[in-house]
Amino acid sequence: MYMSTTSPIDQVGAFTAFGGDLTHVIVGNMISDDYFENINTKNIDVFRQICREHKQDLDKLAKTYENFDIVVDRPKILYNKPSLETHGNTTIFNPVPPKNPHDHVLCIDNVFVNTFSYIEKFSEQKSIEHVTDRLNPTIDYKPVPIPNEWDDDFYNQMNEQDWPGNLDILCDGAQFYPCGKHILYAKRYSNSQKGIDFVKQSFENVDVEFIELQLPIKNHLDGQFRILRPGHVLSVWPKEVLVQQIPQFASWNITVDDSWKIAKQKRKDQKFISDWMDTDIESSSLNIGFVHVNEDTVIISDEHPILCKSLENAKVNWVISPIRHKMFWNSSISCATATLHRKDTNHDYLN
Repeated sequence: MYMSTTSPIDQVGAFTAFGGDLTHVIVGNMISDDYFENINTKNIDVFRQICREHKQDLDKLAKTYENFDIVVDRPKILYNKPSLETHGNTTIFNPVPPKNPHDHVLCIDNVFVNTFSYIEKFSEQKSIEHVTDRLNPTIDYKPVPIPNEWDDDFYNQMNEQDWPGNLDILCDGAQFYPCGKHILYAKRYSNSQKGIDFVKQSFENVDVEFIELQLPIKNHLDGQFRILRPGHVLSVWPKEVLVQQIPQFASWNITVDDSWKIAKQKRKDQKFISDWMDTDIESSSLNIGFVHVNEDTVIISDEHPILCKSLENAKVNWVISPIRHKMFWNSSISCATATLHRKDTNHDYLN
């Protein structure tokens, strides 16, 4: 159904999310119908259908990449039925399936950082061990150490504005956005300072400069703004907000997608799989979560008018790979795609 390989991986890294040809990705995976075999909770048939169709959409996305001659790896499903799993001093109820590898994979210039952001996602790194085990020894592999002693008291008493504190090395790959000689990153709300320092130290031998973005820009940057091609940006924020923090964007064409204000909706707390659902729905647009397969073509999940008009203005083509339940999961094409390698250059796009 999708390309699998056991070949050694000799090179990783992408200096951008928009330049050159994409050559190697990890596409998210989802549990099968068998997972729900012995469950009789309310609405389980709906959950079963959503998960089944999401798996179908992820498999189709993998095939779409394959059609562009891109090598595709998939995370392994480690838990095929509901379970209580233990990591160190913590028990996790139904670990999160590896549907969003973009959240924990950041590869630049032959450095592979495998991030970790909270204990419910402790299994993400393990889900791609069959990939990281194939890395050439010349590749600098940097997995964030997952703490064995997770301090629930510390995290449970913390309010949102202070999250995640600075007790552990916590960082989220999706909060870093490579842009040639610059790496843009969101200070809030998944990165501890220890996590930011870990990422910076991991790339200390790479010719890049880090630019810290402050509120209101936050969380996963692939839902905040995306470069269509140099000179063209699609953003949930007005131009003045971006330019205030990235002055180099002053001369760029910035289109605002404020559709998230309409799409924002309260979702019922489904206890059975509540940790599987991304709750970052404010000031975040799934329309922006596309992926460049090359400089002139992106994969999108549907033809949203603002997105398509922006792509046309930037002279970028698109192909569609639907994600039917993207609103349920708050998950886009970019969330489901971790870039392992792209043939691009370390160009200074901002100066």
